[in-house]
Amino acid sequence: MKKTLAVVLAVMALTACKPGEEKALELAQKEISADLKDPDSAKFRYLRVAKTQENEDGTVLVLVCGQVNAKNG
Repeated sequence: MKKTLAVVLAVMALTACKPGEEKALELAQKEISADLKDPDSAKFRYLRVAKTQENEDGTVLVLVCGQVNAKNG
């Protein structure tokens, strides 16, 4: 059974050099898929970087919004 999951917030702490938007979206997909029972069934759409914030300690926080449709019991 397919279940649609709305990804409201996927906040990631990215360290080292500033990543591009593509890298942030790729990491968000990887992290969300890792929490599913069937990660290969995940279909992402409407993904976008909503906000980026650089902290004083060099950490970059990226807010990614979008939707995922996947099989998950």
